[in-house]
Parts: sequence; C-alpha cells; structure tokens
Amino acid sequence: MKERVLDGQMSRRTFLGVGATGLAATALYGLLPSRSRADSTPRARTTAPDGRPCAVVRTAEFFGDEEMILTFPHGWQVQTCYMDGHFAPPLTDDEIRAALRSTVQTGRIAELAQGKRSVVITFDDCARPTPTGRVVPFVIEELHAAGIGDDQIYFHGSFGTHAAMHQQDFTAKLGADIVAKYPVWNHDCFNGMTQVGTTSRGMPVKLSKRFVDADFKICISGVKPHGMAGYGGGAKAIVPGVASIETARYAHEELNSIERTAVAYVNNPVRLGMEEAARLANLDISVNIIMNGDRQVAGLFAGDVVGAHRAAVRVAHERYNTTLAQNADVVVSNAYPQSVEASKELKYCRMSLRDGGTAVLIQDTPAGQRKIHYLGWSGDLERRALRRRSRGLPVPQAAQVIVFNRWPCALDEMDYSPEVYHAKTWDEVVARLTRIHGEGTKVAVYPAAALAHEPMPLRM
Repeated sequence: MKERVLDGQMSRRTFLGVGATGLAATALYGLLPSRSRADSTPRARTTAPDGRPCAVVRTAEFFGDEEMILTFPHGWQVQTCYMDGHFAPPLTDDEIRAALRSTVQTGRIAELAQGKRSVVITFDDCARPTPTGRVVPFVIEELHAAGIGDDQIYFHGSFGTHAAMHQQDFTAKLGADIVAKYPVWNHDCFNGMTQVGTTSRGMPVKLSKRFVDADFKICISGVKPHGMAGYGGGAKAIVPGVASIETARYAHEELNSIERTAVAYVNNPVRLGMEEAARLANLDISVNIIMNGDRQVAGLFAGDVVGAHRAAVRVAHERYNTTLAQNADVVVSNAYPQSVEASKELKYCRMSLRDGGTAVLIQDTPAGQRKIHYLGWSGDLERRALRRRSRGLPVPQAAQVIVFNRWPCALDEMDYSPEVYHAKTWDEVVARLTRIHGEGTKVAVYPAAALAHEPMPLRM
C-alpha cells in the first residue's frame, strides 16, 4: 500500500481503513516520498524535492513505523543529530540465526532445551520499541532443533506493572502468525504469583507462576537507555517484567533509594537486584536486541542473563551515543521509537536550545500516551490537571513549546501546561515557528530520541 501525503500528514481515513492490527503488519508508505520499512539503504536527506531544507524521521512505532520528511523554510539551517548507530544495517535472517547459536556463557538453545516438557518465551509490550517479532521465528527454530514441539511452547508478557495487552498489541509485537499458533498470555502483577526466594538486599522475588512453572525459560528484550537500570534488557525481563506489584515496588523504591542511578550506570543496586532475581528464577536464556534508528534489529546477544546483557550493552552504548547540538534556535525531538512516553524526550530540547528558542516535541502515535502504570506515576485526572496549571513550560529557556501529534487526545494534553501549543499538522508547526524565527534559523533535529543518549561514560 502506498500513499503520497505532503508535509507529514496521513489521512485519518487511511489509518482507520487499515486498522491497528493491519497497521502492525503493513508499513504505511508515503510521506514525501515513501520508503519501505524493509529498505535499509542509509539516507540522510537534507533537501526536500522542492528544495526546502528538511530532516527525515519515523513515527508511529508498531502502527506503521512510517517515514516522514519534515520540511523547513528556505534559508534555514537544519542539523540532524543522528546517534552513531542510526544507520547500522539490520541483521539478515542468517545473521540472526548465527547470533542465537553463538551464545554468551551458555550452550545454545538447541542443546539446552532438549528433553524439556514446556518452554516459555517472554516479550515486552508496545510501550517498549523492541522488534520482538523479527527474532521469535528463529528462537522457535532453535527449539524445534531441540525436539520441542509447538504444543510445548507458550508466550508470556513481560511488562511489569503496565496495563494488559490486547490481541492487536500481541500481533503488533509478535506477528499474526505467532499469535494464531501459540498461546500468548498477559502478565498480571496482582494475581497468580509464587515466591522463588529473597535477594541479598531483602527483595522478595514473587513472580508469575505460569512463568516459573515452565521447564525452560527464554526472555527476549530490547536494550535501550534506562535511567534506573542503566540499560533495558537482560534481567529487567524478570523484575519488574514478570514480577508481582510488591516485587516491582521494592525494586523501584527500596533498591532505587540506595544509590543514585542513571543511564549507562549498569552495576547499580537496582540492576544487581534484578540479576539476583533472574538467578532465583532459573532463567535459561536472555536474548538482547540492539536497534538502529529505524527500530530494526541491528545487533543481538543471547545467552547468560548477565554475560549476554553486558555484551549487548557494550555495543549499544557505542551505537546510541549522540553528539549534542549547541544553542540551536529550534530543537525538534522525535520521541520515536517510544512515543507513548514522549515527554521524557524533551530533555534534548533542554540540552540543545538557546534561551528564547522553540522546542518541538514529536509524539506522533495513534497509540497515544500510556495511561496506566500500576506503580502510580501516571496519576489521575485531577493530579494531571493540577500539574498542568502549575508547572509552566517544560523547557524553561524556551519562548514556546510545540507538541506535534496527528492523533490528539485531551487527556494526553493535560500532561502539559496551558502554554504548550498542540499541532495536528506539520504545517501548523512551521507556522508557529515562523512567527518568531526568520532567515538563517538554526534547527537541530533528534530523529530517534528515545534510543539516543548524550556522550557519557559506561559504568559496569
């Protein structure tokens, strides 16, 4: 399916006509001009067909991953701040197979799973960008090589205290064929738990009994920057992934209070507690996925829950490194590929914007912003309204802040102060920009802000 739409606008009829499930399996092409998700040819377009300066971004992860060309007025200077691994080539089928067989500090799945009665494979939800469905068929190949039948395999959500997933979400994450063939279970952090032990720092490790009861356990995760665990992936699939609300709260509150944690600080008390829990859970294989700027599998490390994760982190830390722009007049931060938690990515505006400039946040996803987190930080309607009235512009040095989203939601907009302008088209964004910016305006664009991190040391 191809549709040419100018200036980053997709018709609502197109979206509704395809539907969320169809979008999960069908890339929405178009957007000045179209480029297939399967086309991995590196591109760093700086000029649109009509000669205007531009930047290329993607939006709507899991619901099209569509390419959008953002155009700016003639005479503006546009710098796209790519992370170092933005254009890393996606792994081929044979490269994924080879990575799964070249396990870190364990035997390969085809050997370890022999004679097992049941196998569970975990996956994160659509609030995380992991392209799990790209890897799953090759994990199943390994299980088949071990003599495991399809009737012995089931899937289990690993998303901690997030809201439950629906079938269209399972399909978006795993693929329609997997959902049709294998049982896919939600995670429920309130029910069906069993305690497998207590960590050295006193964390009770209560996990899903359905997960614990499997004879062979595989967790598939994405490795991306994380402020509490250093990086995602690895043992985070166990805690909070398949953990109870009590265990998740202990990790987030008690372990997180021991020492200040940060992105790229991996051997911190939270991560070490998660890894203790994974050992108590007898996790057999951890599969860790590194992504490029198009949310494709650009690296994969499987094996021991600590060893494979550390190997993945070393590569991810280099790939996600991003040189920051300085004193830009306009900063555009695209929250892809984790647009459901978009406001976090305003940090690039705070770091790169000059005083009196304009911050633009792209939170362009039909999924909207995540509404439920059972640890409570998502808040209720009244609390959001109070925050909206009181906290002012989320980028203190900005003269204006613009949020671009073609699927507006009043509740999502309550996460921002009334001074924030919400635009439904890129034309609206440009119109607001040109009110205070003219010839020679310097623009910095962060095209995959949710994966990127500024230069920093790796501590592990």
